Amino acid sequence: MPHRSAVHNVAIGALASGCGRRQAYASARRALSTLGLEAIATHQAARLSGGELQRVAVARAMVSTRSFLFADEPTGQLDADNSQAVREALRVAAEQGKAVVVVTHDLAGIDSQSRTVEL
Repeated sequence: MPHRSAVHNVAIGALASGCGRRQAYASARRALSTLGLEAIATHQAARLSGGELQRVAVARAMVSTRSFLFADEPTGQLDADNSQAVREALRVAAEQGKAVVVVTHDLAGIDSQSRTVEL
């Protein structure tokens, strides 16, 4: 939602999953911080860069209470440091019990995945 803040865009995923407002926003702030986005939490999504928007989308998926997390090219527009942060966040989500499915051309860090299917 381009005219809402980054934290609202992340919290909406948790709210849609049934979390209370306070918990959803706390989770959203933690997810943004994990991805290095705490400084832009209150910025409108329309004012964010493509890479920031991509990380906001990953943060939204992380706070959802759904058991599956599908990520299509989650590091596609990111530099090496931010790509690593996203890969780490996805790894943590998997360790917390989510089934994480990543479709990517970025083979960095692929050896740390529990299962890899190459097409």
